[in-house]
Amino acid sequence: MRLQSEEDQLANIVHQYEDNGAKIMNNFLQKRAAETTAVEEALEKKRQETVRIYTEARDFVMQTTEELKASSIAGFEKLWREDQAIIQKLISEGQRELQG
Repeated sequence: MRLQSEEDQLANIVHQYEDNGAKIMNNFLQKRAAETTAVEEALEKKRQETVRIYTEARDFVMQTTEELKASSIAGFEKLWREDQAIIQKLISEGQRELQG
């Protein structure tokens, strides 16, 4: 009878260890899942921020490039028109001299 009682006590101890081990594992897995979710959310936030920054930078570079093109073309066109006016004036004066 005493042997049976000791075996039952040992079985209870083993069962308690199994239950406690399972609780510890479940607790660990829940914490790990929560940490994984937090890390994934943080990474997604950083990814979105990085995409936004690169998009803004790309847009800025494209706008600046267009402004530089327009600026250099505008300046060139102004000089070209001034040169054309001078040339036209010289041609007109030359035609008057030939006619006159």
